[in-house]
Amino acid sequence: MAALPASIFQRLRALFVRVPGQSRGAKLFWLWHLAAIVGLLIFLDDWKVPAVFESDATTPRPNKFNDVVGVGLYRGAIIHLVISSLILLTVRWWGSASTTTIETQLHSPAVRPRWFWLVLGVIVIVAFSVRWPRMGHSYWGDEGWALRHYVYGEFVPADGENYQGELQFKNIPWVRTMWDDRTGGNHFLFSILQKATLEVWRGINGLPEWAFNEAVSRLPLLVAGLASIVLFALFLSWLGRPTAGMIGALWFALHPWHIRYSTEARGYILMLAFFILAIWVLWIAMRESRWLWWALVGVTQFLAIYSWKIAALPLLYVDLLALCWLLKNRRVPMRQRLGACMRLIVACSSMTAVFAFLYMPPLLQSPRAMIRLQHTGKPMNMDWLKNSVSLLMTGTPWVRGSTDNPTEVPMKELAGRSLFGAVGVASAFALLLIGLARLWRESPTQTVIYLAIILAGAGGAALFKWKIRIEWITWYFFFLILPLAIFHAIGLGWLMSRARRAWAGGGRKAWLVASAVALMAGSAYAIQIPQIRLMDWQPYESNKEAFILTRGRHEPFGYAGPSNVKTCYLWRHIYLYDPRADHNVRTAERLHELMAEADRNNGELYYVVGLRGLFRDMQREVMEKLSDPSLFEHITTLWAEEEIHTLEVYRYKRKAP
Repeated sequence: MAALPASIFQRLRALFVRVPGQSRGAKLFWLWHLAAIVGLLIFLDDWKVPAVFESDATTPRPNKFNDVVGVGLYRGAIIHLVISSLILLTVRWWGSASTTTIETQLHSPAVRPRWFWLVLGVIVIVAFSVRWPRMGHSYWGDEGWALRHYVYGEFVPADGENYQGELQFKNIPWVRTMWDDRTGGNHFLFSILQKATLEVWRGINGLPEWAFNEAVSRLPLLVAGLASIVLFALFLSWLGRPTAGMIGALWFALHPWHIRYSTEARGYILMLAFFILAIWVLWIAMRESRWLWWALVGVTQFLAIYSWKIAALPLLYVDLLALCWLLKNRRVPMRQRLGACMRLIVACSSMTAVFAFLYMPPLLQSPRAMIRLQHTGKPMNMDWLKNSVSLLMTGTPWVRGSTDNPTEVPMKELAGRSLFGAVGVASAFALLLIGLARLWRESPTQTVIYLAIILAGAGGAALFKWKIRIEWITWYFFFLILPLAIFHAIGLGWLMSRARRAWAGGGRKAWLVASAVALMAGSAYAIQIPQIRLMDWQPYESNKEAFILTRGRHEPFGYAGPSNVKTCYLWRHIYLYDPRADHNVRTAERLHELMAEADRNNGELYYVVGLRGLFRDMQREVMEKLSDPSLFEHITTLWAEEEIHTLEVYRYKRKAP
């Protein structure tokens, strides 16, 4: 019996340690997986799981959250264990295989101009200046919903269901931040960073656990947004295009969509920053073929997907085409090509193992979330398509959402009002096509990979629409901003180089070329200014302003004592700012009861109308009472970029005692 352990040890030593040609990086990889297997076996042996557990898709009620976490981590650990075991069992092939490299840079790394860092610093300052005014804006529906469920918490009645009585604050524990996804909207990495930021801020300032500040809660996003600008400039500079890097950084800095998601409390901008890094380190790994870079490929892809789950779609397309790129290099033996492919597969599989372990509890909650989300969102019609294309290219919607909204700046009207606007729209589109053509001449394979990211967006929209039965929301296309920025930067950079050569030659042609390039660039950026100005002063949805104009007139945010103020909302939710809000006043009879109650108690009554078109169709009698100037005062209309987020605020005029 004493010889058996020694024999097993010798076999393991022969399998792993004595693999010929094995690099230190490969050894570190399989040692990590070996340690993971030992830890997972201990975890599985000790972890307690419920004896009975049914899928949320078949049970009438959701499973208990602790049961979901228990079963999810158990199943995730098994998946991780299987993947790590397969990687260890195949170490003889991927650990010792010789590998090949591929040139992924467009040009030899050019010496960055002396003005590179100066200009990049100015661009970052400009980017900060147009983002900071939005940091304190009201949370809109999705932001507030995610914060309330996954990060912050909510005020609930201290006794029973009486929201007009004493309230107490119920905090969200860390376990829910990491694994709760009941609505399908938890952007995990951002939720973790946001919760940590708020807790540090409260601790430093000695604030209660319910204290909340919009700007503080969005700080991780602002940092990620500015970082993505710098990363993109350095990425294109590494490719051999420092001038294009500057142009791309400026395009990101002024693109209204990039501005929005650098200041909106969701995980999209974190995804973009890690997406840029993932593409960059993948190109470096294919060029250098060192295990350090392959490990970073797995880490950055994991972080991108952990920031926003749908990022898995474009990364899957990129990884598959990268494998094809490695395999088609016929100048080297097949063994070396397969070695490079194995390194990519091992890196991505390692990332998948960790993600499966962390994501399995939320995945068990997804069937119920999918049922709730089915047939939601705007219909994917022609207006949706036009707005999607326009928002990607210019950050501005193409068509007007509401005919009576005085604040909207749709691109269709901007282009139709002036020749300069039409030239700007045409120039924005032309620069993308020019950049696509120039990149195709320099690296067709890399161009195909960037186009595949766009194809992933189209595939995702089709999958959601016809398979999952959920309307693909326009901003789900946000990852397409990366290839579009690359095409724009390379296209404008090439035109500027042509203009410089023409200028050096002198003559009338120099003025014509320089003027044409300046007009294209200037108009393409100028058409974004109206949307930037609108976003800086108008919230996406004015929930905080609605609170200030109603309950906030009488009670401060966080007030938990008994209240004589009644607020009603319909078709929009405002629980983050006003946990006492009543969302069920749908009939004139119920509204009349609240009016009589306000008269008896000398109380205040407010009504906030959301989804104005739907409200007027379904609550006509309620709208008639609200529109009666003898009964209600119309305080204001809080306009929004989209019609569904516009709010109308009414105050009940109590009868004289």
